[in-house]
Amino acid sequence: MFVTCAVAVACACASTGAPAPMFPSPPAAPTEAPLLKGAFRWAAERPLTWADFDGPPDVGSPAVALSVYVLSYDVGCEGQVFRARVESTFLPKVSWVRTAHLLDARADRTLHHEQRHFDLSEVQARRARMAFRALPQPCTVSEDRLDAMFEEFGRRDAEIQRRYDRETAHGTDLGGQARWDRQIEEWLAVLPR
Repeated sequence: MFVTCAVAVACACASTGAPAPMFPSPPAAPTEAPLLKGAFRWAAERPLTWADFDGPPDVGSPAVALSVYVLSYDVGCEGQVFRARVESTFLPKVSWVRTAHLLDARADRTLHHEQRHFDLSEVQARRARMAFRALPQPCTVSEDRLDAMFEEFGRRDAEIQRRYDRETAHGTDLGGQARWDRQIEEWLAVLPR
């Protein structure tokens, strides 16, 4: 028996620090094939580029860019051997950047801020993997409990993403961004993959 679940998250960035919808509605069904085209898992050696933001911009949004990723898990037992996979996957087809922003001097800063959103999702994926692996007798845990555990990590991810945007003013507060950069790097260095 294996349990699979996914949570889609969207993070918007405003170039001016003006309020942007922090978490616009993510795609309704993140497992649909068109949305997954070109999707890729988080990897330290594979940073985001603006070419990864392939979706059409939301004309009604004040944001200059939107990152959409999915946190997903697949856990289960083969006999009494427990396997847990938790991943953060970036969705290029629904992530976007306004073309005009690419000409803005702040575009590199915005891309860095969006990368950190993706990095934070990897931090939560690692924390979830650790929690699943730490379960005593994991093959006796119900699907409902596993789902509830994962949903809690989804809630934590949403909260930390909101806090990150708030404390960095969506990447426009350079001091706040630098503090978060150090914290995220520390988490990625100490949390096992």
